[in-house]
Amino acid sequence: MEQNKLALIGSGATAIYLLKHIEDNLTVLRNHIHSITIFEKGGYMGTGMPYSPETTDVYNLANISSEEIPELPKSLGDWLREQDESFLSKLNVIEFPIDDSEVYSRLALGFYLQQQYQTLVHKLESAGIPVVQMIGVEVQDVEVVRDSKDVLLK
Repeated sequence: MEQNKLALIGSGATAIYLLKHIEDNLTVLRNHIHSITIFEKGGYMGTGMPYSPETTDVYNLANISSEEIPELPKSLGDWLREQDESFLSKLNVIEFPIDDSEVYSRLALGFYLQQQYQTLVHKLESAGIPVVQMIGVEVQDVEVVRDSKDVLLK
């Protein structure tokens, strides 16, 4: 059975949901995926550009509440409830109790997404699918190798 190498460009929400799909379907996919390499041009794996400390601040609100986020290993509301209040205050989460219908800062959502990303990477690696994380690496072009299934990332 042929095993493929999978490359993801970017480690934000779309990558996270692809990792979740792979994890949800490990029974079938573990025999088809040799490894996953994730290229992230930013300095944070899993946050995505809109929710990264490099591109937003504590006063920018996310545009989605916990109850609207598609299923991940843990909900945003549950993740926020597990965090220390001093950490949450740095993310401008200052009203308690945490409400699943409330909209919180983009930074809070970014750190939540980062944790979900890390959880999914760990689950895939534990299941035998190596995940190589290339942080601070920008892919500028993808070139198909003639007469093969391969591509070159530039």
